[in-house]
Amino acid sequence: MTDKSAGFTLIEVIVAMAILAIGLTAIVITINNGVKNSAKIKTRIIANQVAEEAIRDPYRPEKINMLNKSWYITYKQQNTNNNTIKKLTVSVTENPNKKPIVNLTTFQNPNNQ
Repeated sequence: MTDKSAGFTLIEVIVAMAILAIGLTAIVITINNGVKNSAKIKTRIIANQVAEEAIRDPYRPEKINMLNKSWYITYKQQNTNNNTIKKLTVSVTENPNKKPIVNLTTFQNPNNQ
């Protein structure tokens, strides 16, 4: 007598390997997305720090180097309904031809600086 239930058939092995491959692919994609998002968050945090420093020092040059990267700062000052208060928007980008990574807005009294 031979026992036919002693092992796995070829079909069962192929199905198990396909399921394993799909699972591993999903894990790799998830890790890859996490790494990409981490890099984006790091860039936004640094750009935000550059913008905060630019607001504190409005005479800062429009291109600075921070953490081995060049950052481009754009200042936009607008009038408000109150003549003594100005709206200042600081935009920061890694490339002057791309849209800003961070826009930071504050209100200032230019006479009190």
